Amino acid sequence: MATISQKILSRASGYDGMAEPGEIVEAEIDYAMSHDGTSVLAIRSFREMGSERVWDPDRVVVPYDHIVPANNETAADLQREVRNWAREQNISHFFDCGTGVCHQVFPEQGFAL
Repeated sequence: MATISQKILSRASGYDGMAEPGEIVEAEIDYAMSHDGTSVLAIRSFREMGSERVWDPDRVVVPYDHIVPANNETAADLQREVRNWAREQNISHFFDCGTGVCHQVFPEQGFAL
């Protein structure tokens, strides 16, 4: 019996059979989310790979919720870096401080059904 993850990944990758644990699939995702705690790491990896543009700025969701408001200068600098990147990439779903918890913002704003 397949798990829900196997079913979702199989469908999203157009796989004829059922994706199996340990197998690599290329799935078409609906949205990608990264919050203020992980966005900087993702952005740095994005740049290290030589990427210039996200595949679809309307399908990237970035809510701030882990260090809100910034509790020190370092956190503020990291948040500024993410804000600048979101602006540069034309990320349409950037939720600044005070929007809510990322795992709630995602379904409440209609990104997960």
